[in-house]
Formats: sequence, structure tokens, C-alpha cells
Amino acid sequence: MSKPKKCVICTGNIEQKKTPEGKIYWDSGENAEPYAEGRCCSLCNDIFVIPARMKAIMHPLSVRAEGVKKL
Repeated sequence: MSKPKKCVICTGNIEQKKTPEGKIYWDSGENAEPYAEGRCCSLCNDIFVIPARMKAIMHPLSVRAEGVKKL
């Protein structure tokens, strides 16, 4: 078994997604852009990344000015 990948936002382990039979089909997490550079866990994706994307849709100039957070 490989070492779990780490979330760039919370530094926790990125969860493995499995089929009902238990076979791992994804272990690379979520795209953390535009909140951070790299990959993140599902919880940080829900709490930080999705709201940042929604803000980018609603206020595209303000997000472009802020840029990606360097963590």
C-alpha cells in the first residue's frame, strides 16, 4: 500500500475513493485551484475551494486580483 497523499490546505491525508467491492479507483484528491496550488481532500474542497470558485463566478475581477493563495 502506498503512502497517503497530503492535502495542501489542511495537510491531512487525502482519502481514497473505492468501489463497493473495496477496489481503490482514485487517490489523488481534488483540484485545489483557485484556493491553493495542488491537490486537496474532499472536506477542504467543500469548505474552501468550492466557495472560492463560486466567488470567481460571481465576482471574477476580485478573484483575479487576489490570485491563488500560496500555502
